[in-house]
Amino acid sequence: MTEITILSLGVFLGAFVSGFSGFAFSPVAGLFVFVVLPPALAVPLLMACSIILQSASLVFLRRSLQFTGLGPMLLGGAAGTPVALMLFQHIDGGTFTLAFAWFLVAYAVVMLARPRVAGGVPGGPAARAAVGFTGGIIGGLTAMPGAAPVVYSDLRGDTKEMQRAMVQPFILAMQLLSLALMGATNLIGWEALRLLVLCLPALAAGGTLGLALFGRAPAAGFRRAVLLILLGTSLLTIAHPPSAHPPKTDPPGGAPAGQTPPETVTVARPQPLH
Repeated sequence: MTEITILSLGVFLGAFVSGFSGFAFSPVAGLFVFVVLPPALAVPLLMACSIILQSASLVFLRRSLQFTGLGPMLLGGAAGTPVALMLFQHIDGGTFTLAFAWFLVAYAVVMLARPRVAGGVPGGPAARAAVGFTGGIIGGLTAMPGAAPVVYSDLRGDTKEMQRAMVQPFILAMQLLSLALMGATNLIGWEALRLLVLCLPALAAGGTLGLALFGRAPAAGFRRAVLLILLGTSLLTIAHPPSAHPPKTDPPGGAPAGQTPPETVTVARPQPLH
C-alpha cells in the first residue's frame, strides 16, 4: 500500500472509533500513521486531525449535549499540563505510560466483569478540578488526556450524553493548548498541512459513521463499548510503547556527499493527542 493509503486507513479507523466514543482517535490512528511517518510529522498530523474531528462532533451533537460544570475541569487540566512537563524531567515517561496503560487494562476488565454501580463519587467543582488536573498530568506524560475524565464519568454512572459532553471538550481544550505550544516552537511544517488535506476525506467518512453509530447505541451497549475501547487502546500502548517509534535519523557518517548536513532539530515529546 502507498503512504497515503496507509495514512487514510489509519485516520478512517481512528475517526470511526472517536466519532462513536468521543475519544481514542490517536491511539488507533497512530498505529498506522507512525508506520510511515516520523514523530515530527505524525504528532502534529494526528493532533490536527483530532482537533477537527472533536470540533465537528461537538457541533453535530450540540443539541443533545449539556455543557455544564466544565470550567473547573478545564482549569484543572490547564494547570496540570505544566506540572507534567516538570515531572517529565525527573521520571521515565515511557515507564509511566506503560504503568498507566496497565492500570486502565485492570480497570476496564474489572468494570466489564461487574454490573454498573453509580453513586458515591463526588461531582462538585473541586472534584471536577481534581479530575482535570489529573487528566492534564496524565495527558502530558502519556498522550491520553481523556482517560481520567472517562474513568470519572463511568464511576459516576453518567449517561452517554453526559460522558461525551464532559470528555470531548476536555480533550479538545488540551489539544488546542498543545497545538499552540507546538506552533509557538515552529514544530508544525507545510508537509504536515499537506498530509492533513489529503487525509480529510477519510477523517470525514470515519467520523460520520462513528457519530451515526453513537446515536443508535443503547446506554448499556455504549458503556461496554467504551470500556472495550479503553481496554483495546491500552493494550495497543503496551504492545507499541513510546520508544517503539523513534525519530528517523541520518545514516552514519552524516549527510550524503554533496549535501549540506541538515540543521539539528529537537523534536518535542508528543503532547496530548487523544
